[in-house]
Amino acid sequence: MLRWVACLLWVGAALAEEPASPLRKQAPKGERTGCVLLSTGEKLAGTITTTTGRPWRVFDRPSGKYADVDLAEVVRVDVAIEENTTEQVWRWKEAGSDEKVYTDQYYIWHKYLTTLELADGRKLTGDLQARVYVKTTEKKHDLDLHKRLKGPASTKHKLVPPVYIKEIVFDRAK
Repeated sequence: MLRWVACLLWVGAALAEEPASPLRKQAPKGERTGCVLLSTGEKLAGTITTTTGRPWRVFDRPSGKYADVDLAEVVRVDVAIEENTTEQVWRWKEAGSDEKVYTDQYYIWHKYLTTLELADGRKLTGDLQARVYVKTTEKKHDLDLHKRLKGPASTKHKLVPPVYIKEIVFDRAK
């Protein structure tokens, strides 16, 4: 039993954040400060990071090519709803059947178009799916930039749209 307690204490200490240092003038590599605006109108200001060691891969529709973009290059991200539909929830009638059975539940389905504005003035517009972490003074938020997203299922008269990242504005490096 004591081994488990010691192990849990060690893991807790290892996961604890390092204290703020007055000598640290820059954020660690991959961290940026800025503000995230959600579709609900909620603003999350703080430290923004993404999956460590992985650039954002965006399919630039005008050029028809994929581009890998480092978070340090991005100045602004804008997300617009490209397609907005209402779908009815369905399931297969039974295992192995190709017959659909529709329920009385519906959901809103969004398809997004993402525009990245880069520090050199270029804009990439297309499909992007990436993980975004925002650390505010109150808590940490795990968010996603999506290509497609569906809202929660409900009755047709009480549909709720999905919550998505509408905009990210990064602070400019000094």
